[in-house]
Amino acid sequence: MLSGFGHVDGLELDEEARALSEKRLGRKVMSAPLPELAGVPNRRYDVIGAFDVIEHIADDAAALSSIAGKLKPSGKFVMTVPAHQWMWSSHDVVNHHKRRYSKSGLKALIEASPMKLDRIGYFNSLLFPLAVAQRGASKLRREDDADVSLPPAPLNAALEKIFAAERYLVGRLPLPPGLSLFAVASAR
Repeated sequence: MLSGFGHVDGLELDEEARALSEKRLGRKVMSAPLPELAGVPNRRYDVIGAFDVIEHIADDAAALSSIAGKLKPSGKFVMTVPAHQWMWSSHDVVNHHKRRYSKSGLKALIEASPMKLDRIGYFNSLLFPLAVAQRGASKLRREDDADVSLPPAPLNAALEKIFAAERYLVGRLPLPPGLSLFAVASAR
């Protein structure tokens, strides 16, 4: 989809996912871990996206600094991360998260980087109350919520529709707290 706007490079560390991506795209996908991004050209990109990536990186500040170096002057960086450290659970552990972010913490991370924060906000707000209730119930029952399998098809379809409904609101209206945060930053 993005190739309709210009040249797109992909980066994937997982060998199996990279092979699948290369097959679908019909070209090579890079493998360059953050924060180094070895082999990724400097000052080349108008837009870089990291969607649910930065929370996996031990040194998130170094990761943002490296990403900033890959952007053209006034290039944009778009990112998403999981919100609310108080929601930390075994689900985060099994997904190899290093942290969850508060809005103020993510803002401070970006403002300390070589980028300028343009916009920040929550999303996945409609499902937030349900997720909080589910996490709370799991803790009360002393159950492990690390299951990453898909829910039954009808429930999954309903959850997908609820999540998709927010696409008309994100970036247009400030949403109440949600499961995730997004941020847009510019190279300086």
